[in-house]
Amino acid sequence: MLQPGQARPQTYSGVISMWYFTWVLGIALACGFGVMNALWLEATENLDEEIKP
Repeated sequence: MLQPGQARPQTYSGVISMWYFTWVLGIALACGFGVMNALWLEATENLDEEIKP
């Protein structure tokens, strides 16, 4: 049990969970950029072609 004024020891599991948290954020950000890139590509795919009446 911790005594008053005693610092809580740093646990290794806390460091591991923060590593996974940043990894998941990075993967989510990369997937978000991929989806945005695909949407942009679909939106600008035929801009250089003339519209045929």
